[in-house]
Amino acid sequence: MTLGYVASLDVLDDRHIIPLIIFLYENGPSRRIDIYQNVSRISSMPKKFDSLKESGLLDEDDRSNLFLTDAGMSVARLLLCIDDVIGNAGCRA
Repeated sequence: MTLGYVASLDVLDDRHIIPLIIFLYENGPSRRIDIYQNVSRISSMPKKFDSLKESGLLDEDDRSNLFLTDAGMSVARLLLCIDDVIGNAGCRA
C-alpha cells in the first residue's frame, strides 16, 4: 500500500524542520547562531540546512545568512494555514 503523497514531503518529516521554516518566515534572513538559539542547538542542524537547500526551500546569501526561497515562503504560509485550521482560527498567512 502506498502512502499517497509525494516523497518530496519527507523533508518536512525531520525533527525541527517545521519550526526552522516558521522561524525564518517570521524573522527573515538569519544567522546560524540565531537559528541555534531560537530553534535548536542539536548537532544535526547543518544537515537540516543542507536538506532544505537541496529541496529548494532554503538558500544562503554571501554573508552566510540563511533565508527561505520563494518556494520556502510558500511552504511556510501553508504550514501556518494548517496550524490555524487545526486551531480553528482560520488562515492567518
